[in-house]
Amino acid sequence: MTADDFKREVFPLKDKIYRFAKRLLGMNADAEDATQDVFVKLWNNKQQLTAIGSVEAFAMTVTKNTCLDKMKTKRVRIVELPTDGINGKLHTQYEPELANRKKIVEQIIGRLPELQKMIVQLREIEGFEFTQIAAVTGATENTIRVNLSRARKTIKEELGKIDGYGLKRGTAVTGEVL
Repeated sequence: MTADDFKREVFPLKDKIYRFAKRLLGMNADAEDATQDVFVKLWNNKQQLTAIGSVEAFAMTVTKNTCLDKMKTKRVRIVELPTDGINGKLHTQYEPELANRKKIVEQIIGRLPELQKMIVQLREIEGFEFTQIAAVTGATENTIRVNLSRARKTIKEELGKIDGYGLKRGTAVTGEVL
């Protein structure tokens, strides 16, 4: 792979690599360091990249492994989603509520098991296909589907608990028994 090929195929992955590293490490500075480490590793192995079917999946695998190594040495915990997740202009009246909701979802995702966190990040935020996620995580596509389903269910249940806080089961908002 030439330097031009590397610029054309690998550089566009910078933002995805950074967001994935931030999801795993939780801090901007650590994610930036990990992203730089990943690019150094990819550059040092640029000749082998031509033989790889999906450079993107390989880059995400290198990112995962780099971040896991950093987590082992620093004991860093995952705490938040990237801040650039909401696309488009929203009506300003809803922005505070949406920002609060996003923080709640980030906290719920932060409490998920590590594999589920990775799968949610790769599938729901980065838009990866199941085959790509399997290449990154080393899990089977069936395992990924099961873990994604469990993660979604947990998120939905936790949001339901928060949304229903203060309401007794079987009562309407008006207080009448259903």
